[in-house]
Amino acid sequence: MANNERAFQLNVEQRDALRLEAQSLSPEDWEKFKQLAAECSAAMLSVYGEYIEDTLTSEEMAEKFVVMTPETYSNFWKNWDDSKIQIISSSNEGYFRYSKNLGDFVGGYVPDVWSHVDKGCRERLIAERGDEVSARDYVQNTTLRYCLVHEMIHVYQDQDIPLWLMECAAHYGARKVMKVQDWDLFDYDKHRKMANFYLHLVNKYGNDVHRLCFGQEVGETKKQQILAEFTDSFREKIMPGYGTRTRNDK
Repeated sequence: MANNERAFQLNVEQRDALRLEAQSLSPEDWEKFKQLAAECSAAMLSVYGEYIEDTLTSEEMAEKFVVMTPETYSNFWKNWDDSKIQIISSSNEGYFRYSKNLGDFVGGYVPDVWSHVDKGCRERLIAERGDEVSARDYVQNTTLRYCLVHEMIHVYQDQDIPLWLMECAAHYGARKVMKVQDWDLFDYDKHRKMANFYLHLVNKYGNDVHRLCFGQEVGETKKQQILAEFTDSFREKIMPGYGTRTRNDK
């Protein structure tokens, strides 16, 4: 497929049809998902709402999500042009992907991070929750919150900023919201590195970093100063394999 061609372009009706075909949730679980999405949307906007001009209702945001099985997710994204999707890396990893150009929706699944949780933390959660099944469910639900907030930030981001900044901002923002809401946090070291790099930018350039990410004017000089922070050495340390293209690049 040529880079300037697309596998397909979704409109709202097609997105809804895709949900009927690919979504792995029962109607009851879909309603629970939408309630959780509403919570996450409100929590995210309580932290970043001042930087976002046009906000979505909780229902509008939830409708952007299609929750798949890992197998469906993997097969589905093979049909998309990789230069247009959210994550561009040597391993093409990721559990959810948001695409503005190809239909304005988020597709993905909730990763099982139980094995990545520290052994002592797992034992504590089992004791608190009564058994391992309940503890696993708790970790899974908490992970879903993180994924939702992360992708909701992508929905509002300026689509022309570099992908590395999109990802660092979304991981930082998700961690920030989780902490503000006093929600537990179970993520990966690589996510912490990206969040910490974004924190470094905020400490150096202030709230202009948030403004840049959400499409507000910061001035060309400040913009270029911020973007210049992501050097080759930082990229290799923090996000090896990532390029600096935007979603709109061919």
